[in-house]
Amino acid sequence: MDAEGRVLNETSLAAYEKGRSSILNSSSFQQGGRLLSIRLARAGTRKKVSYRVVVIDKQRARDGRFVEIVGLYNPRREPPELVLNRDRVAYWMKAGAQPSDTVRSLLKGAPESAAVSI
Repeated sequence: MDAEGRVLNETSLAAYEKGRSSILNSSSFQQGGRLLSIRLARAGTRKKVSYRVVVIDKQRARDGRFVEIVGLYNPRREPPELVLNRDRVAYWMKAGAQPSDTVRSLLKGAPESAAVSI
């Protein structure tokens, strides 16, 4: 069975397992060859935008499948709200993930009190 409770045959089970674990278990990722990025993914509704800070493959779409959510950013609050899991951000940066320009500026301007466990 997969995460949604569907019964899988041997062929689809192998494809499911391969897709599920391909990012973290690939030899290119373990050797640092995978181009990962820490960037914002849009969430919320029209005209009520908020963002997730995610670790994602650089070639994926802005709101595509991500590896992990490491924070939240809500620019509509006054002052803008930023919630980060600093431990996970540091882990992914050590693993080779590059922050986008926007996330880099958020990390520089964020106080250490923004480090909250998600």
